[in-house]
Amino acid sequence: MNMFLRLTTCCLSLISMLVFVPVQVRAQPTTMRVLVQGSVVAIPLPNLSTSAVVLSPGHPPQQVNPRGNPETLSQGKLLILRTGDRAVQDNTDASRDRVRYRLPIYVHYVAPSNQLQIAQLTAEVAGGGIQLTDDKSKFTGHIFFAFVDNTTQSNTLGPIEVFVSAPVEVTPQIVSVSRTNHWDNVALRITTPPGNELEARVRTPSENAVILPIKVIPPVLQLIVSPDSEILGLGLQTATVTVSSCIPQRLGEIKLRTTRGKLSKEIFKIGIDNAVKFTSIGLRESSITATSPLLSEEVSKTITFVFPYSFFLAAILGGGLGGLIRAYAMKSDSEENKETEKKKETKSKSTPKEDVFWGVVVGLAMSVMCLLGFNVPSLIFGKILDFEPIHSEMFVGVVALFSGINGVKILTTIADSLPERLKKIFGGGQ
Repeated sequence: MNMFLRLTTCCLSLISMLVFVPVQVRAQPTTMRVLVQGSVVAIPLPNLSTSAVVLSPGHPPQQVNPRGNPETLSQGKLLILRTGDRAVQDNTDASRDRVRYRLPIYVHYVAPSNQLQIAQLTAEVAGGGIQLTDDKSKFTGHIFFAFVDNTTQSNTLGPIEVFVSAPVEVTPQIVSVSRTNHWDNVALRITTPPGNELEARVRTPSENAVILPIKVIPPVLQLIVSPDSEILGLGLQTATVTVSSCIPQRLGEIKLRTTRGKLSKEIFKIGIDNAVKFTSIGLRESSITATSPLLSEEVSKTITFVFPYSFFLAAILGGGLGGLIRAYAMKSDSEENKETEKKKETKSKSTPKEDVFWGVVVGLAMSVMCLLGFNVPSLIFGKILDFEPIHSEMFVGVVALFSGINGVKILTTIADSLPERLKKIFGGGQ
């Protein structure tokens, strides 16, 4: 029994020694060694996923271990390192006509001076992305590739084949780069883009590709408001809102919204009755915004509702002048004989001041009704007239003038077309 206990104790001691003995982990090297003209040069490796490919003249690409034995480089023999999987936009070279991206693909080569040089694969997207062509038939974009180093010289590289693929038509799919700082063009074409951005995949003879994001520049909505800056407030004027685009058939429904005022409709399709009426409410400033589900940006327009000083002045002057004309020119015996006895008595009691007062009141009322869309000219002249209100002082003054000449009688004409219970308000019924 004691012997068994001793054997068990010895076994447990051996197991504990095996379990708790610290394991020496060998650190991964952080540089890749290359031989240039017999000298060892250390190339930093930013991460463990860095891959390396050696290109030699007359030989296929060779995948090598960047942490293995030193590689010998000479003129014409290239080392390509891929240190990441996504391109990064270079904001230090911002321009409106292009966007530059730096890809995590580096080529190491021996320059004519027998010095080791490094060039980074760089892409420039013309115009910032793919956009609609002039004939509105498709979206196109151009990407320019180059291996850029810190010199201004153009050194021979090899050539190096750069493969480009994307969910669009790519022409050409392979770009052969033979010199540094020399740009080669790739064209992208698509009829309908998949969204606001698409991803191109770029690789050299290595197996793994790098993602290059490319923006889709959507067509711009055009929002036109007429009048374009200000209209009469208090509901006295209506503006026309028109939305247009270079590709209306692809934008779907357009949505309008406003911070103040009333829109005749808020959702419509471009090209199908896309003129929207916008009526003022109150005073102050208002903003009209148009959006489309296919566009990332919205377009806005600001319009101001102004107090109608000129409108009231024109209506008061026109109505007052009409009242004067009614007082001194329209009270003839022949006109009085056409009125009823009651109206004759009313006329006889009327004074020029009263006619002017009622001319102003009626002129103001009819001018407001006219601008709101009532066919006031047909009421004034007693026959149906084609009518379209004009928002000008002269128009308002003329309407108020003839309304003042007619006086309260024009209100009686309106009352005749109203329900019986409302006629008494205007004196049109008993």
